[in-house]
Amino acid sequence: MYFAEVSNAQCTLLRLSKYSVLCWRQKFLIVFRRLSSKVILLVSLVESWEDLEEYAKWCRTGAYQMRDMAEGIELRVVAGKYGYVKSFKESNDPLFSHILEFCEAEGFIKVLGNVPDEFFFSLHKEA
Repeated sequence: MYFAEVSNAQCTLLRLSKYSVLCWRQKFLIVFRRLSSKVILLVSLVESWEDLEEYAKWCRTGAYQMRDMAEGIELRVVAGKYGYVKSFKESNDPLFSHILEFCEAEGFIKVLGNVPDEFFFSLHKEA
């Protein structure tokens, strides 16, 4: 393990090893792991929606995703470095409605799915 500090106005980087970098930015510690030249950002999951809702009011950006599952609908919300995941049996659940209303009111981005960036443009071939 070795340390090499690189600073700029936005972030102080401390290299821990060949594959790990710590970023200290505005009182937050972000761990970047690099695997085969990819940077992986980790999201910490919270247990309570109320905790994420309070935190999300101070975040500039957020996103949410609804996924159809065998047992109902799974709702995922991320704001900053924290995320919340919950499955609902019905879409008329009061908490489900409250979370969707909050996300729309805060201007969170609705995510449809995920695709690795190297495949994004190669998935669709024009005729």
